Formats: sequence, C-alpha cells, structure tokens
Amino acid sequence: MRRVREKKAQKTTNAWYDARYPDARTTLTLRGRRGWPDEVFWLPGGRPLLVEFKAEGEEPRKLQQYIHQKLKEQGYEVEVHTDAAEAIASIKQRLEAVSKVQSGKASKRISKAFTS
Repeated sequence: MRRVREKKAQKTTNAWYDARYPDARTTLTLRGRRGWPDEVFWLPGGRPLLVEFKAEGEEPRKLQQYIHQKLKEQGYEVEVHTDAAEAIASIKQRLEAVSKVQSGKASKRISKAFTS
C-alpha cells in the first residue's frame, strides 16, 4: 500500500508539471546505479530540481541519503516529498523565484538599452 501512495504522489506531480512544461522532466532509471532520486524537474533558468518520492512516514534508504548528500555537496537541489501537494507547492515556489530573477534580468536589459 505504501508503494501505491508513493507512486500516486509521483504520478500526480509529474502530470501537473508535464502540463506546464512538456518534455522538461526526466524519470531517473539508471541501470546499475541505485539510490538516485526518482525525478529531475528541469526548471526554467537552468536549475534542475531532483525529487525523491516516499510514502508518508517513510525515509530515504541509507544509500539514497548518501547519494542525496553527495548531490547536495555538488550544488544540486534534492528534495524528498511524501505527497503531491507538498511537491507541487515546492516546485511552484521555485518557479516563482525563477520568474522573479528572469523578470529582473529583463528589466535590467531594457533599462540598459535605454541608457546606452
């Protein structure tokens, strides 16, 4: 039953993201490489978000914790989520941050164009 809840959260989150950003998500199934996060969400602005889905009350296995820590040490963002609403809220927050950065860059370019 736990696996079903985990897969439902993953499927719901993926469907939500795919509807907004088709072809901007990858399910990680690396042959011979266990412990990697389930999904990579390729956020606008070039910042991938790696997400591990777990059933409520479940924690990442020791190998997963190790891989997640190594990825974080290299500067990647790795999150663990237990339900779709939680994962979607986190992704929305990151998308809003990217949008603010991109709009700030656009206004700087426009300002620079008018002052040059």
